[in-house]
Amino acid sequence: MRRGGQQPLELVLVLGGDDEEQLVTGLDRLLGVRDVDLAVAQDRLALQLMGADPVKIKQLAMGIAVATAAVAGSLLIIIGPVEPSVGRLYIGRVFAIVILGGMGSIGGTMTAALMIGVVESLVATFYGPSWAPAVGFIILLVTLAIRPQGLFGRA
Repeated sequence: MRRGGQQPLELVLVLGGDDEEQLVTGLDRLLGVRDVDLAVAQDRLALQLMGADPVKIKQLAMGIAVATAAVAGSLLIIIGPVEPSVGRLYIGRVFAIVILGGMGSIGGTMTAALMIGVVESLVATFYGPSWAPAVGFIILLVTLAIRPQGLFGRA
């Protein structure tokens, strides 16, 4: 029997893995351009010459961001109550996960989130819940000392 406040890991893995795969392959198919995010950020003119509209790509990216936030909010409401200030609880972890995974790497972010979540759970179980939030930052600092671009970041 599950305690209140725990979500099944299978649900998170299925939703997260499926979303990541669809996002990465869907953008390539939809726009016919590989590495669309780099193209918009680095060379807008080259992207236009390849036949893609940078404004539409940015609008699509905004739509994906809003949809992802909606999915995250709907999964968050399963865990507990949601209020406008609930972001303060998660902003540190989210920062550590994004930087650890590598800026712009969706797969790296998924891997980092899973890694930090599992390690935080183990630390909370064996050393107490007060130590769990520090684990993400310790992992982040060690990783950045060894590999400054993150786990899956581009050099």
